[in-house]
Amino acid sequence: MFVPCRLHTTASNGTKQSRMEKLLRYLNDNDADKWQKNREKLDDETKAYYAEDLSLMDVLNDLWNGQSEQAATLYFGCYEKAAKITSPVSVKGKIPLSQIRDKADQSIINLLEASKIKFLSAGHCWTAFRHRISG
Repeated sequence: MFVPCRLHTTASNGTKQSRMEKLLRYLNDNDADKWQKNREKLDDETKAYYAEDLSLMDVLNDLWNGQSEQAATLYFGCYEKAAKITSPVSVKGKIPLSQIRDKADQSIINLLEASKIKFLSAGHCWTAFRHRISG
């Protein structure tokens, strides 16, 4: 997985890219407070330009910090949209992309395992309940 950022030529766009790199770093470091604070500071132009990137980062935030099952289902769609950007580049190698992918994969695996346990527990309760009624 990669988190795409676009190549820029102007200083203004370079600043926007720098903000996005900082956001990704806070997200990757699980610094939810700094991530949220800086996410809220983004101007509308940056939000519009990096819409797919931000959608993916929002989902990763919900996945990693909120352990949201909904985020796990949205992750692949957001990744696919972000990957379709015309000129994607990694975040200049500052954060190994394999680390981000592995972290997302592990979060999804953990959610699936937790869901499996809930499902098995619910199945066990249902079996015990049915046994009581019939017994």
